[in-house]
Amino acid sequence: MDNNEKKVYMQFYADLKIPIYIEISQDMITPAIQMLFARSHFSNIDEGKVKEAIEKNNLARILKFEKIGAKLKNRFFKGNQTHQFGAESVNKYNGHRIYKFQGIGVIVYSPIAKEWRCGILPQFGDDKYAIETNIFLNRFLSFALVQSGFFGIWGVPVEEGVVVQSKVEGQGEAVFINLLDEIVLTVDGHKKIRPNDVFIRLDQTLKGRSVGMKQEELLSFLYQHCTYIDTDGPSVPIRQMLQYAAKYSVGQIFPYENFRPRTELTA
Repeated sequence: MDNNEKKVYMQFYADLKIPIYIEISQDMITPAIQMLFARSHFSNIDEGKVKEAIEKNNLARILKFEKIGAKLKNRFFKGNQTHQFGAESVNKYNGHRIYKFQGIGVIVYSPIAKEWRCGILPQFGDDKYAIETNIFLNRFLSFALVQSGFFGIWGVPVEEGVVVQSKVEGQGEAVFINLLDEIVLTVDGHKKIRPNDVFIRLDQTLKGRSVGMKQEELLSFLYQHCTYIDTDGPSVPIRQMLQYAAKYSVGQIFPYENFRPRTELTA
């Protein structure tokens, strides 16, 4: 990236002072990418405040975007490669991890480092690749928010709590939960966790009633739909948070016919 290019800085949920930032060149921000960041609750912030946070706050993380050139594209995206997680993969290299989404982009990061690099392909932000782009961005948030006490689950917020879905069923949408601070972050905004909030699994065979989930069943369900991936499985903090969630939260199985997808609600 040309150092003379004007850079834009954004913060995730600035009103909550969450120290997660992105840096991106102004000329890389298409209308679709701008909408993506706004919908994901990133807002502009002064460069000086970001640098101060990176210097002083151990929880701060910044993802620096750049375009992937031909050389790096051939290195990271050559041929029909196989991956651990469908189109996604995570590998270790020289003390860092490399997260890659085939055809979308790559993130080079270390859980303990504050500054991470992100290379994106032209498909990033394109409406045709909305689900893939959402997944990619939410993977970054999953990696970056761990130190701040959040774990992510694929799914959508509803009045009763969270409908947990696969990453594709939910169109790449995720919720991020901090049980100790009792807060949930969603694309609809943030809210406090209420005592009666539940994790919901939809069942197409269930009719006219709901069924409770046992603790072990809920834990397995949350593991399967956790947004965090790694070479060795969920990290220790993630495992601890999921175990805490399964122990102190409620899981319910609801009839699928009672659920209206977000696409229907906004049509």
